[in-house]
Amino acid sequence: MRIKVSNVSYENIKKLDFELNSNRITAVIGESIETNELMLKLLCGNVLQESGEIKLGRTSLNKKEVSKYRKIASYFGSDYEDMLFSSNIYEDIKNITGKISKNKIYDLLEEFGLEREILKTNYTCLSKSEKAKICLIALILKDSKIIALMNPTNYLDNKAKNALLRILKKFKLDKLGSKIVVISSLDSNFLMEACDDVIVIENGQIIKKSDEYEIFEDVGLLKVASMDMPNVIKFRKKMMESKKIKLGYRDNINDLIKDVYRNVK
Repeated sequence: MRIKVSNVSYENIKKLDFELNSNRITAVIGESIETNELMLKLLCGNVLQESGEIKLGRTSLNKKEVSKYRKIASYFGSDYEDMLFSSNIYEDIKNITGKISKNKIYDLLEEFGLEREILKTNYTCLSKSEKAKICLIALILKDSKIIALMNPTNYLDNKAKNALLRILKKFKLDKLGSKIVVISSLDSNFLMEACDDVIVIENGQIIKKSDEYEIFEDVGLLKVASMDMPNVIKFRKKMMESKKIKLGYRDNINDLIKDVYRNVK
């Protein structure tokens, strides 16, 4: 499965050209959070491009196909709380996913640090963190080909953040699932560990698309996106400069620390 974006423009986004492939996770970063979110909405069909073409496989995203397209897309944005409106959380999840096994819901509730009893609760009684977790769980359970996440870690504790990271990594290994995942966030540590590719946007245009190592080592590109360098890259640079240890690239800082110990021995 592949998304091909050709010469797409919408409001301040101008003439985008890129491709996204299944079983890979792409980060979108840039100087404007609004532009990043708009790009994710375009990919999910939440807004329609003014010009150009977006194709999922052989299907073009247009007014005729948009309803069908949205059924296979999952979008988590700044308005995520609007997904919750039913009498209880279980009904909210079913509205998003369709028919779903309760055991699958229970498994994800446990992974995200939530009790089963929350399914009987009305959304108005939940905290922002609990609402974010429930919406992410529902979107994960939905049978989607495209998953777009805008600032998904903002209201997550470490347990939930690690759960989301594990699930995203499973998506990359699931050759039968063929999911395309796009994430925009200021959490460079999360993006470093989750993503394979990074798109950098400035003035509504793509100025760089490459792997996560090349982008997150580039101080200039990080400055464009107002992001800090991921801890794993900072640590790698420090060890190589101060200890003169040659280290390969790692996404996870704990794996990098193990490499340092092996070199010291």
